Amino acid sequence: MIFGSHGYRRFNTEVTVGLGNIRCGYLNHEVKSARQDYPKEPLSKVDVFSYTGQALFGSHVAHQRTEPERKALLEQLGAAIPTVVSNCRSNPDHRYGDYLPAPVRVLMAGLAEGSE
Repeated sequence: MIFGSHGYRRFNTEVTVGLGNIRCGYLNHEVKSARQDYPKEPLSKVDVFSYTGQALFGSHVAHQRTEPERKALLEQLGAAIPTVVSNCRSNPDHRYGDYLPAPVRVLMAGLAEGSE
C-alpha cells in the first residue's frame, strides 16, 4: 500500500486513481491505527481522508471546479467523515468511495477515468 504517512508527507498524485476503490476494511484499519497512535488528531488526518482532500485541491480538479466549489466539496467530505467511518465499519467489503458524498464521489470517479 502507498498509505501510511498520516497525511504529513507530500501527496503522491499516483494515489488519486485508487482512492475511491479502497476497501472499507482498509479504511477501518487506518481509523483504528490513527485512534491508537494519534488519539487527539481529527479523523480528517487519516491518510485516506487526507489524500482525498488533497486530491480535491489538485491541479486536475482545479481545472474543473472553482476554488469556492472545491472548498465546498472539502467541507462536504469533512462533514461526511463520521458517516463514512460508520458505514465502512458496518460494511468492510464495500468500497470507501461508495460512502463519499455524491459530488465528491462523482469527481473522484472522474479522476480515475481521466487517468486511464
